[in-house]
Amino acid sequence: MNKRLLVIIFFISALIIFLALFSLKGGFRFSQKKIENQLEISPTPTTVISSTKYSHQGYNFSIEYPAFWSLPLEEEIAPSQEHLYQITLNPQEINYFIDLYKQPVTVSVESFLRDYFKDFEGGVSYLNREEVNNNQAVKFFIPKAALEPTGKAGVAFRKDDLIFILSTSFIHGEKEDVFTNETFANLIKSFNWLD
Repeated sequence: MNKRLLVIIFFISALIIFLALFSLKGGFRFSQKKIENQLEISPTPTTVISSTKYSHQGYNFSIEYPAFWSLPLEEEIAPSQEHLYQITLNPQEINYFIDLYKQPVTVSVESFLRDYFKDFEGGVSYLNREEVNNNQAVKFFIPKAALEPTGKAGVAFRKDDLIFILSTSFIHGEKEDVFTNETFANLIKSFNWLD
């Protein structure tokens, strides 16, 4: 036999053995599976949390909160004077408070907040007027002296002589952290006066 023919047979045999071993180890099928798996990857679905609507017919407002929260605690303030009513949302965990106050229409919301909270942890340090659901609102922040920034934050809405305040006092962080917190932001956005 020709030396050249032996070399060709040797290379062909080596190639056949290599291909056989490669395919036994899943060579071509492995890369095909990899491509198929990449095509099957889909984005993670976002979690939708169902909500419950709380409506108060006496004070004509509604707000939505996560359905898994405990039932709100309601307290009529006696004697009422300025502070009429308080509702605690999520009473078993981080509390969110709804407070209703009666104020003459001549008193601005900002003045009321500064005056009412003047002795609470040094008073209001931030006030910002915004529109929420076609309602004028005033966001406020009251810092508390501590190693880690804490305090009280809220948003106030007004209808005639009634001031509605949604607030939380279980805060860790600066005011930007509080108002961008998804739960608090959703509560604020869900508020509406009833007609």
